[in-house]
Amino acid sequence: MVRKDIMNFYFQKAEPVIYDPETYTKEKLYKSSLLLCREFFIKNNLSVPEITEKQNQFKPNSTAYYDKYKQVIHINLNKCKKPEFEFSQNYNFPGWRFDSTILGVLGKQSGFHLENILNEPSQGRIWTSINESPIFKKNDYCLNDFSECARIFITNPGLLRRGRPQKWLFFTKYLNLRPVFDLNWDIILQYSDYNSIESVKRWFLT
Repeated sequence: MVRKDIMNFYFQKAEPVIYDPETYTKEKLYKSSLLLCREFFIKNNLSVPEITEKQNQFKPNSTAYYDKYKQVIHINLNKCKKPEFEFSQNYNFPGWRFDSTILGVLGKQSGFHLENILNEPSQGRIWTSINESPIFKKNDYCLNDFSECARIFITNPGLLRRGRPQKWLFFTKYLNLRPVFDLNWDIILQYSDYNSIESVKRWFLT
């Protein structure tokens, strides 16, 4: 028998995850992130991965693990980073360029699921020929950069469109995918640190 709270969850609609520290809790961020990732796959008529908090699949310090054979995302909520409110070298914020919060972890694992069910588009000639810097770091391998781009495409698509327009076109034209919401990137990040916004603007120029 399916629990009522789970049944209610499946009938809820996703909203943009605009993290406000005054109104969001860890539980709300997790629920909002689940809904957004789930809605992305539904909107694009793709299989929805199962998402579980079971810990038996994890290495000691890992935040998540994607089982491509069972199409299950295992997430370790205790290892996901908390949103930061002062910019630093390791700054993490929901929807930002680097995001190891619950939202970012689920978004990236959704990217691995996307790679799996679409027959590894990151290994194809079109993706590997895109002349844009990786999201995360120089010399990043194709699959990891694809999953990072997918994360941003799901959580803050306006950021990908502005910062990596060729990769945005790959997702929208070649893969024929649509984000759940397509707001300006700075609307999603309106509660983040001022210096982090300036950092993103500099990233646009790279």
